[in-house]
Amino acid sequence: GGLPDDWCSSDLIVWQTTSASLNSVRGLGEKTHEAILGAVAHEAANHLLTREFEDFQIYIESLVAQSGTTRIFLSDDTQTIVAASTPGWAHRPLQSLDTQGSEHRHERELIGALGHLGTLHMDFSNAQTDAAIQQTLNRGLGIGAMGVVLSTLISLILGTVFSQCRSDR
Repeated sequence: GGLPDDWCSSDLIVWQTTSASLNSVRGLGEKTHEAILGAVAHEAANHLLTREFEDFQIYIESLVAQSGTTRIFLSDDTQTIVAASTPGWAHRPLQSLDTQGSEHRHERELIGALGHLGTLHMDFSNAQTDAAIQQTLNRGLGIGAMGVVLSTLISLILGTVFSQCRSDR
């Protein structure tokens, strides 16, 4: 009786492969967030310099509608929100609003030749990353379960064959 020695090693391989996949997915999500933040920060700095926010307002509203971003707002050097994806936030002091971010809040200080221009605040959703992680876990569990079942079947077959050979003698 008992499980074959390769059961533990195949389980370990599945676990290591799944862990590597999860780390890869998480790292890719963070890199995507940083790339989006960098692109939006460049636009935000330009609009803070020109003090024209109408186009930026449209830009961030469309970005929230089409990406994994849940909220974007831009505050200037006086801590006044000058553009926001949340209705009613523009032209209000940063301190007067509940700007409590998600755990996936990214902020970027925007610095120009004259010093501090403002701060870009972006909240990201991890729904896509979480879905990819769940898919990876499900696949890993499926592969691991198949390995256990296959190992058990092979053990039973070999045990039966050896038992019959022994009883034939």
